[in-house]
Amino acid sequence: VIAAYRDTDTSTVRQESSILMGKTFYVVNGDLGLGGVNYTKPELERIIARHGGRKVQNYKPGVVDYVVAAHMDVKVRNLIKMNVDILNYDYVWESIDSGQLQHKKPMHLMFCSDETRRELELTMDRYGDHYFEPIASIQDMQKLLAQVDDEAAGALPQALVEAVHTELINAGPGEPPATGPVGPTAGDGGGRGPLGTIPSMSAWGVGTFGADASLLNAVM
Repeated sequence: VIAAYRDTDTSTVRQESSILMGKTFYVVNGDLGLGGVNYTKPELERIIARHGGRKVQNYKPGVVDYVVAAHMDVKVRNLIKMNVDILNYDYVWESIDSGQLQHKKPMHLMFCSDETRRELELTMDRYGDHYFEPIASIQDMQKLLAQVDDEAAGALPQALVEAVHTELINAGPGEPPATGPVGPTAGDGGGRGPLGTIPSMSAWGVGTFGADASLLNAVM
């Protein structure tokens, strides 16, 4: 077995929380060590074990709850052919930081299965902005805005752009912006996610989600 894909001994890892308890993860790969913050596959598996999760070395339908990866490789591409959700490992960190397992959002997904796509289309737009729940913090607002491509951003009314800019300047760290959901509208696009450049949602198989409608409250 290639070193990068070997099993990790987590028997001596001390459990610190039960956030991931009862969930089984398949970590396909880790970072390539090309600079910045890097997590190897063994490190990610130890983090999962530290918070109560279980890790396996192969994908088994009905056994594996979450497939996690840091980059695209042959194994990830084979899983995509099986129509399996592939999550960026940021999903694990967000769950740990929030103290509970998070719902999957477009920003978490390297690839989205047909089933998950249908579920997401009912509750949020293509950027992960929920139709019925307020944005929780200024950091979440910034993540959402970072994914809006130039073409979509150029179509926004100037008054909306100025209002959102004001919100980002005035809101303190961790404070929610004074915007809320108003329902979906038409739109399409891609952009940047928390781990760098990501393909458009259409490339993921997610299809067309609504535009980031919750921001409209900024000018209403």
